[in-house]
Amino acid sequence: MEAAYSEQVLQINLQAEAFVLTLGYKMESRAIYRNIVRRGWPLLIENVLLNFSTFFDIIMVGSLGAYAVTAVGITDQPLLIVNFILFGLNTVIVTKVSLFKGRNDAEQTKIYVANLIFLSLGISLFFSVLGLLFAPEIMLLMGAAPDIVPVSAGFFQFVIAGTFAKALMSAIVGALRGIGETKTSLTIIMVSNGSNIVFNYLFIYGNLGFPKMGVNGSGLATSLSFLVGLALCIIRLFFGGRDSIIRFRLHDLLRVRMAVLKDIFRSSLPVMWELVSVRIGVLVTAKFTISIGTLPFAAHMVVSNLLNLSFFIGTALATTVTTFVGESIGNNDPALAKQYIRATIKTGLAASSPFVLAFLFIPRTLAGIYTNDLTVIHMAVVLLGMTAFMQPFQCLATILFGAFRGYGDFKSPAKITSIGIVIIRPLLTFALVYLLKMSLVGAWIAIIIDEVFRFLAIVNKYRKQRVMEQRTE
Repeated sequence: MEAAYSEQVLQINLQAEAFVLTLGYKMESRAIYRNIVRRGWPLLIENVLLNFSTFFDIIMVGSLGAYAVTAVGITDQPLLIVNFILFGLNTVIVTKVSLFKGRNDAEQTKIYVANLIFLSLGISLFFSVLGLLFAPEIMLLMGAAPDIVPVSAGFFQFVIAGTFAKALMSAIVGALRGIGETKTSLTIIMVSNGSNIVFNYLFIYGNLGFPKMGVNGSGLATSLSFLVGLALCIIRLFFGGRDSIIRFRLHDLLRVRMAVLKDIFRSSLPVMWELVSVRIGVLVTAKFTISIGTLPFAAHMVVSNLLNLSFFIGTALATTVTTFVGESIGNNDPALAKQYIRATIKTGLAASSPFVLAFLFIPRTLAGIYTNDLTVIHMAVVLLGMTAFMQPFQCLATILFGAFRGYGDFKSPAKITSIGIVIIRPLLTFALVYLLKMSLVGAWIAIIIDEVFRFLAIVNKYRKQRVMEQRTE
């Protein structure tokens, strides 16, 4: 029965892949695929490292007890606000810089990077001052128990104090990604994350003569790791890449332009809203799933974590295609942009196939990594079979979203995501879980429909854009 179901899902995926390939029938050169892999693999490793860093943080803080984990966990929500803003700005600079690289316009590149640095610094300092002054009140607002507030507020103050370093590092790393220096950005992230683990070891436990600070030590370690990353970014900005269009002198940082600041901030708003939309959708789905029961929610979390592993590929390729499309458009070569889009789509299909096969044929093994509860494993196996159908759609939609950002269209991905995850997913989840009594399976059917909707919507948008281009040629 399981084998027949797996074969059926595999056939559906093959049909979906054939459908996607109708987006472009031309064969791309090997050089294009080599470029995609060379620029994309460091981004994939970056995504993995960032999650491993969080994983090690939790382990090291977890050794202090549940009390410490709770205190740190409460700070996640206010810190997410800052992260959403920084990610929005980062996404915009990747597009802008890749466009200017295509034009070989070092002047505009430096102006936009300088203005992003100025904007990032201003926003981060605002949140830092706010966090340092009102940390206890913010923790109470987040629902912290009175006995946890002093610990969580102390950790929050240490982290928020270093936000300026994170913001500046994020701005410079984003610019480096935009010009294709993904290996450099990977090196910076690797060293920064590695230093975080070392600082955790020194300051949480008081090793090698350093003060034993407990939870506050973890916060201090986080800020110090941002400073390490920022130091590397400054070295690259002023002393690296002799022939690069991103090589600054001090006076380049003073070229602040109000029109450029407005352009960056306005362009980043749809990206920020897209992130907020995803957060809303995830929280609402989690709320519905929790209400089903403890074991179903555990299965939901197991499958979500496994799906996130496959999502790393989509996000890495999305950033990759953004840079190549931006460069091609900047170089006035829209045909090359389309070739990169097609090639990235095919690369995404190939890269996501192992996950589809794993979800279909070894679901019990995968679920068993997270839990030994047989009931949870059984539910997870069913969901992984469903997820195998969804995964290629999710990956390809993510890549096409990246392509649209490369064209400078930040609104279309945000609109489609908002409709899917804020409207369609919650309504369907409510109907399937509560009205039709479909329990956990109903919740995941809603998730799948949302993902397929977003895929079809962005494909339709892309096809319409191609038709309009052909009519104007």
